[in-house]
Amino acid sequence: MPQRQEVLNVVLAQLMMERGLAAAPEQILCEPSRGTRMPDVLIDFEGLRLAIEAEFSSTQDAVRRAYSKALARVEDGIAHLGVAVIYPAGLRRVPFSRTSEALIEARLRYTVVTELTTPGTQLHLFDQPDYQPQMIAGNVDDLAESLRRSYDELVRDDTVQRAVDIIESSISSVLHAIDAQPATTGRLSREIGIHDVPQDAGTQGQDSFTERQRIAINRIAALILENAMIFQEVLSQHDQRVNPLLQIRDSSDILSQLRDHWHYILDEINYHPIFFTARQILGCFSADARIERAIKELIRAALKIVSCRAALRHDLAGRIYHRLLEEAKYLGAYYTSVPAAVILLKLALSRTSFSYNWASQDELQSFHIADLACGTGTLLMAATDAVVDNYIRDCNAAGDTPDLTGLHQRLVAHTIYGYDVLASAVHLTASTLSLRVPETPINITHLYKMPLGSTSQSLGSLEFLDSNNIQATLFSAPEQVTGPGPVEVSTASIPRLDLCVMNPPFTRSVGGNLLFGNFPDQERRGMQNRLRRIVSSHGISASITAGLGAPFVALADEYIKPRGSLALVLPRTLLSGVAWEKTRRLIENTYYVEYIVVSHQPGHWNFSENTSLSETLIVARKRDSNRTDNESLRTVFVNLWQQPKTSIEALSIVSSILYEHEIPSLEEQDSFHELELAGQKSGEVYSVAWNDVKGNWSFSCSYAQGDLNKALHHMLKSELYLPTQGICCNLPLVPLNDLGELGFDRRDIHDGFTLSRGRTHYPAIWGQRATRNTTMLQTPETWLNARRRGAAGRPLRNADWLWEKSGRVLIAERFRMNTMKVPSAWVDQMVLANVWWTFRLHPQIESVEAEKTLVLWLNSTLGMIMLFGHRAETEGPWINFKKPLLARMPVLDISALDDRQLHQLAELFDALSESNLHPLSMINSDTIRIAIDEAFSRILNIPDVSLLRAALSIEPLICLSLEGILPQTGSQLSLH
Repeated sequence: MPQRQEVLNVVLAQLMMERGLAAAPEQILCEPSRGTRMPDVLIDFEGLRLAIEAEFSSTQDAVRRAYSKALARVEDGIAHLGVAVIYPAGLRRVPFSRTSEALIEARLRYTVVTELTTPGTQLHLFDQPDYQPQMIAGNVDDLAESLRRSYDELVRDDTVQRAVDIIESSISSVLHAIDAQPATTGRLSREIGIHDVPQDAGTQGQDSFTERQRIAINRIAALILENAMIFQEVLSQHDQRVNPLLQIRDSSDILSQLRDHWHYILDEINYHPIFFTARQILGCFSADARIERAIKELIRAALKIVSCRAALRHDLAGRIYHRLLEEAKYLGAYYTSVPAAVILLKLALSRTSFSYNWASQDELQSFHIADLACGTGTLLMAATDAVVDNYIRDCNAAGDTPDLTGLHQRLVAHTIYGYDVLASAVHLTASTLSLRVPETPINITHLYKMPLGSTSQSLGSLEFLDSNNIQATLFSAPEQVTGPGPVEVSTASIPRLDLCVMNPPFTRSVGGNLLFGNFPDQERRGMQNRLRRIVSSHGISASITAGLGAPFVALADEYIKPRGSLALVLPRTLLSGVAWEKTRRLIENTYYVEYIVVSHQPGHWNFSENTSLSETLIVARKRDSNRTDNESLRTVFVNLWQQPKTSIEALSIVSSILYEHEIPSLEEQDSFHELELAGQKSGEVYSVAWNDVKGNWSFSCSYAQGDLNKALHHMLKSELYLPTQGICCNLPLVPLNDLGELGFDRRDIHDGFTLSRGRTHYPAIWGQRATRNTTMLQTPETWLNARRRGAAGRPLRNADWLWEKSGRVLIAERFRMNTMKVPSAWVDQMVLANVWWTFRLHPQIESVEAEKTLVLWLNSTLGMIMLFGHRAETEGPWINFKKPLLARMPVLDISALDDRQLHQLAELFDALSESNLHPLSMINSDTIRIAIDEAFSRILNIPDVSLLRAALSIEPLICLSLEGILPQTGSQLSLH
């Protein structure tokens, strides 16, 4: 009986899996698809979809048939990689029992098709009868190597970056042209809704924009035009009524030509989200030859972009928009990088996360995803892609033919909801959604421009905290638009959600009260006060001290269905910060956290563009109200050492996480699941019991190295863990507040004192410098004066009352881990401090020897591992220590030491206290640090901790380099 081609396809996929190329082997074992649009075999390959299309060499026109089918899979979005394979005709006659062996021995002909080899211009070559695609000859091992090389090519490709550069260059030409007509900026600002022209402008009608605002407005307007031109050119390939850009470029009146044609598209075809705002922008320009030339530059750039299909698959407009606002940072909005968005949404929307049948479009119609601060839609795009991935894979498993056009229409019309305060950003979200299926008009969306500011003191999406029906601008239109009227004003609401994904604004209410910081002072204060009233009156579980992100999370919670999820990009202080405690409690009471992703890559602590703040990715699932299965729930921690640079690298990382058979446990196992990029370790993954995570979520991801996190985990239980040895012994640890009391924070000190020019009765340690604070013994060089009246806007504190919490023990209140040397110091007299916490032991245990012993412990390896584990991380190595966290921090129980032990440790302190300590990156060779560790090992009778000291010295947060944990990478990873 002749061998069926489908059998060979499955065996070939299995052979690829055996060579380490298939991430989800169960995908290749289903019955081969009966649908004509499905590949012969669809498998997971390094997180990508790989389609194998094969023919026997005896088939007529076999090469062209296999290649064209593989090419179509990539063009249609069914697969990222296509493989056209030609089997020798002799394999037809091989018995089934020898199929695998024969296929290994066979000489195949094949080629790999990727986005990079399909620029949209190859399809016409098949019209030429003599055209033959180039094929490679080799065996299955050669094919596996070719797949790896193709994957590497995708990872390295800079197609998207080149496209970004092309667009930015064309936008610059528009900026120069607008310089000659400055009044145009005011008109543009009204159309894109980014800033109102001031009403008190001068008599000449000039606006009062700053130069930075003017540039941002002009660039965003130019980007919207470019985006519409790209869409027009793509649309012209599918609809003969739409003119290609080449027909317009050489017009003598290019502005009128474009505007009239876009008006025609709006009237006859629609595409309202794309062309309405762009057409209005064209009407803002005054007639000028320079503007005409600039518009031609935009057209030239659009033609280049459209010729590259790979670039169009990415959120180009969103990436550029992020750059446009790099300096302005309107509303404190930071935009998620594309790779981070892929990681977050693939984890949140893994195929097993929800009970929906992903292959059923009818079921997916009731699946709702919202971003309440969507910006340009990067997260919504990633969510859409994740749903499409699940849909295609489930269709393949069921043997069904996927209908991507129908799916996309349903997703936009029923699934995707987006809300933002910037009209220009929402416009780009709508257009990017439409670009996914340009041949089908998408005119009904659930994308809203939310009101912000004005006399109503509107709060954008946070208005939903007060009401579920808000008047907002809807970015869609009726089936036919009959005139140039305004975008429809509608009542916006939020449906019950399966997933809420957000990167909400980060501005905080401290350090000058930056909430709504782009508004005039009086208007901003009104908005801040209104938000406080709403949060208070409605009992919202959020502290606005943490910033706008906290009420956004509380808002999302009100609409999440049971078993629904939150997928969040937030400051890393969420994990442990005092201001975020209400948000953590909200999530702990109703959800469990499935994934926590942090980055330890030096210089890349963030997941948003245009910020250097440390951030985290969180996926939390809402529990059923009747379930109390906390004991079995586990949180997966993803410690990234190197962030993925592309969405393809991100897919590879997620695939490694999701398809790992069992994520190792931090509590029990000695090893960690390693992530890899380009053959190099890029991070570690492990799980922790959710009950152990609750309270402070940062303990299990405080360090890049799993061994240090394991050591911290066990120290919190008063156990000493050492690499290669496991749990060695118990440690005598107690919370710091069991031993004494921390002093006042610096705001209170400033409310009671000013700096004195001479000596007073109030000595102080003022400031902290890496070059000056190098010893454990500190001497006051500053004195304070008691205030006679309060500072502006601040209460007056009683100086003597503040002095009651002076102390000799100092613990850093803020610390830069790569430069500072002394996290704790001792002073030979009572002092106050502004960037140190003073600490005073309880009277019953207070003594100079006890104080010196405590300071010595906080400068030891074990003490620093615990101390840094209790940090609030602001920006990589720039950290601070909050009073409530320090008070609960376990430290050596000095009250349990006998007099001999205290005396020995105090003597050691005296011997070392005036010696200069080296930076933390040198602690493994610092004789002072070594002596401290050896003394505690000897006196407490615990094992040598040099392995932990060595690990701490090479932490990326301390040495700003990956060289220590990735010695094979060389100096290129150092950021010194």
